[in-house]
Amino acid sequence: MSEQLSTPRHEVTGIIADPSRAGEVVDALHGAGFGEDEIRLLCGPEAREALDDHHGDGLLGRLAHAIEHFGAEGGIRHEAVQALDEGQILVGVAAQDDAVKRQVVDALPADAVGHLRYWTRFEVEDILRR
Repeated sequence: MSEQLSTPRHEVTGIIADPSRAGEVVDALHGAGFGEDEIRLLCGPEAREALDDHHGDGLLGRLAHAIEHFGAEGGIRHEAVQALDEGQILVGVAAQDDAVKRQVVDALPADAVGHLRYWTRFEVEDILRR
């Protein structure tokens, strides 16, 4: 059984459509000064299961899942699950503020990572590249 994943907080996330480019993405982040502990890559069936079942069993878990399903996070989570089903890779990079968020976005190869979002405690921001 895989571990459950929590909703990202203070993190830039994106989708790497071509898995062969994951190394390039990580290298670019390292080159910009981000360490291994600030980067996470999710792929495969275990990541999909953990993402899909992130609330756990029980009444509260089912209620939280139902509420999220109708909100923005539910649609984003569905998009991420679909990407994993298609063999794509999810990338997340810790970003505690807007300045770090911009460093992450500038470091990510624009043609390798799409669907960028910045997650704070109370909102999810779609990131448009300049």
